[in-house]
Amino acid sequence: MKRLPHTAFRLIVAVCFLASLAAASAQVLISEFLADNQTNSVIDEDGSHPDWIELWNSGATPVSLNGWYLTDTSSDLRKWQFPVASPVVSLAANGRLLIFASNKNRKLLANRLHTNFKLAKNAGSYLALVRADGLTIEYSYSSYPQQVQDISYGIPSAGGAATYLVTATPSSPNSAGITALGPSISATTSNPPRPTGGASSASIIVTTKVVPTVRPLAVSNPVQLKYRVMFNSETTVTMKDDGIAPDSVAGDSIYTAQIGTTGLTAGQMLRWRIVAADNASVTSTDPPFRDTTDNDQYYGTIAADGITTSSLPILHWFISDADLATLNTDTFVRAQFFF
Repeated sequence: MKRLPHTAFRLIVAVCFLASLAAASAQVLISEFLADNQTNSVIDEDGSHPDWIELWNSGATPVSLNGWYLTDTSSDLRKWQFPVASPVVSLAANGRLLIFASNKNRKLLANRLHTNFKLAKNAGSYLALVRADGLTIEYSYSSYPQQVQDISYGIPSAGGAATYLVTATPSSPNSAGITALGPSISATTSNPPRPTGGASSASIIVTTKVVPTVRPLAVSNPVQLKYRVMFNSETTVTMKDDGIAPDSVAGDSIYTAQIGTTGLTAGQMLRWRIVAADNASVTSTDPPFRDTTDNDQYYGTIAADGITTSSLPILHWFISDADLATLNTDTFVRAQFFF
């Protein structure tokens, strides 16, 4: 996929929804889960970043999980079963256990368990822990909200209703809940055809999915597309979900706008990002750009450059001050590249 790094990828959102505690006397809780693990520090034995589920024994006595089940489907409570006898899977009092929701279905090691499903990110999804009889739901999230890249969801450190958590803490006590989060942004156009530039150059149609989280979207123009050519100032365009071209369907939470490219010259860089606001003026961006020293801030492309003779991949590198790139110092310089 072609993109312009230096400048996070997807999104940051949150909301507070109740977890459904099926049994009032539940001892083992699904205390936290991460349904969109892209860069979280947790990796599995293959070096990948799978979704994960954390179980917590809230009681004072150990619990054997052999023969229990995890499921993401309310109509199939026996979707994935813990090892029945070996290896022994026991959760000590106040202990925590991490299970990868990777769809790899592995049960050979008690500390490397993988379910046969991945976690859904969509609002209204289901997750439950079921006892060994295959019928008794120990703990469940009967309809959890839209999930967000690298943001975990679960029981905050102060207790109470489940919510997005400030910090993902797999295998450790949970962090506090997030209280101020903007809308959820996902599926933003990131790799369109390269524009030709010039009078006949076609516009780039940018789409993105935006859904509310804690609060409804802003009443007026909640979604904005911000783009820039090279290192020029940003231009802001209001994105619409009104069914009027280039938007195709009204009310589907897919917002659309277009960027004209006739003013581009050969090899020029074009970058864009999305900003969405709720009715309390809390905003979120896509890419999230949470770490300003190491995250992507924009999606982007470059105009066709006319290079057709090279049989090797071509790396395009852009920097706002070329002199800084040659300094033999520790000066921090942001750069953009396209390949």
